[in-house]
Amino acid sequence: RKGVGSKQAAKGLLENDPIPTGTQKVARIVSTRGSNLCEVEYPNESELELVRGLCRLPQKFKNQVWVRTGDFLIVQASPSGCDAVTILYSDHIKNLKRCNLWPPLFPDKLAERTGSPSQDGGR
Repeated sequence: RKGVGSKQAAKGLLENDPIPTGTQKVARIVSTRGSNLCEVEYPNESELELVRGLCRLPQKFKNQVWVRTGDFLIVQASPSGCDAVTILYSDHIKNLKRCNLWPPLFPDKLAERTGSPSQDGGR
């Protein structure tokens, strides 16, 4: 039986229009490392080059949403790594571009994933 919190986590990804704040940054998944780790790249402080680092996905996303190489996230960056705040889908990306918050280092093309998390996990 799944808890109410996990259902709310997946539902919250679709209903919100996330905007990075403070030390949060838009990041692209470069590779998945298994479990709840993935390697991401995100713009450095001056937004002139991409920095790579490991990112932890929150436990609330486990078995609820899946990420692939090329997907975009909003991450909370820190010197020891970063933590995923939310997963960005095509509607979120369009909204960030419309608000001029999309990093110029990422291509204009949307991520390969254009849908949203399905109830069956995309199987």
